[in-house]
This record gives sequence, C-alpha cells and structure tokens, in this order.
Amino acid sequence: DPTMQAIIADWSAESRANARLLFSAPALLATLTDMVDLFERHISGAPGPDDAAARWDAARAAIAHATGR
Repeated sequence: DPTMQAIIADWSAESRANARLLFSAPALLATLTDMVDLFERHISGAPGPDDAAARWDAARAAIAHATGR
C-alpha cells in the first residue's frame, strides 16, 4: 500500500514490520476465519464451498502483505 509505505519510510525495520502486521490484521483475521470454516467442513465431512481456492489465495495474499513479500 503506497500510503502505508510513505508513512513508515523513516521507521526502523522492526517498526515497519509491526506496522505491516497491524495494517494487515483485518485481512489476516478474515482469512483465518475462512480457513477455520474450510477445516471444520473438512473434518465434519461436509462439502467444501465453491470458492475454496479463492479463499486459499486470499489467505496467501494476506500473509504476503503482512510479511512484506
């Protein structure tokens, strides 16, 4: 996110990492919630949702954003 990058440009590496994590927290929580739903469906034998692949992609993207990759 360009706005976040501009704000934290002069911060230490640890502070930048912490800011990325805080900034990414809503997406991380949303995708973790989706992953729990997928797992619970799997262990109960219920069919998975049609958008399971998109949920995994969203989780990977949230992790990448939070870690700066």
